[in-house]
Amino acid sequence: MFPDLETLYADLARLETLPLRNVKTLRQKLEVGQETAFLSKRLATIALDAPVACAPDALRYQGAEAAAVTALFAELGFQRLSQRIAHWQS
Repeated sequence: MFPDLETLYADLARLETLPLRNVKTLRQKLEVGQETAFLSKRLATIALDAPVACAPDALRYQGAEAAAVTALFAELGFQRLSQRIAHWQS
């Protein structure tokens, strides 16, 4: 019917031909909330064209930094949690 937001708003009049309860109220609410709907879509969309200033390999997990983790765990009272870290930085 309406595969995306743009299609829905391009043919909002067709909404009233559908067998829905309170369809006129629904259309009114959609009309009032159109700006918010498109803003919400924009905010929820991941920008795939965002510039990235580093190489993907630089983002690869290198392991936990033992000194920093040990200090943090001691501060938080996690005595045995460091044993569960599978890979430490070399």
